[in-house]
Amino acid sequence: MLLDRADKSAQEAGERRGHARADLILSGVLALIAVVYGVETLGLPKTSPNQADIGPQAYPLLILIILVAVTLLLAVKSVVSMIGSRGAKVSADRRTILVGLGVLVFNIVVTMVYLELMIPLGFIVSTALFIAVQVAAIGGWRRYGGRRIWVPIAAGCLSAIVIYVVFADSLGVLLPRGIFSL
Repeated sequence: MLLDRADKSAQEAGERRGHARADLILSGVLALIAVVYGVETLGLPKTSPNQADIGPQAYPLLILIILVAVTLLLAVKSVVSMIGSRGAKVSADRRTILVGLGVLVFNIVVTMVYLELMIPLGFIVSTALFIAVQVAAIGGWRRYGGRRIWVPIAAGCLSAIVIYVVFADSLGVLLPRGIFSL
């Protein structure tokens, strides 16, 4: 019985190490994305043509700072987790890495579809769909079956409307109207 617990504990530590490696790979991919995003962001003008206080570079720079912070936190967390589970057998490394890469590919495809639908459907509709899919994916597809399907749909619609009001009405950012321009 004591050996079973030790074996189970070693297996759990190995799985944690596999997850930590996948997180470390993901943080590397996010770091590459941050570098490309940073180069493009720093190429934007700092002030707008009408000399407003906040120029076109401000919001992308804020997103870049958040992206770098999240990437660093993920990398530190994965390194600490790998050090904490050192010496354990690693059994689920390949599966964990494949699942992580699958999630990454899914998010890239969903984001590309979102960007392609933004002009024809408009910001509100495409953003509501995008957020609903992401909420369902993060929460687990099985969790939102049946009557609970309204949770990601409501989150998507509410978020899209709030974001539109903040950016279009409050900040004066022009967003695609799509089907609402009729």
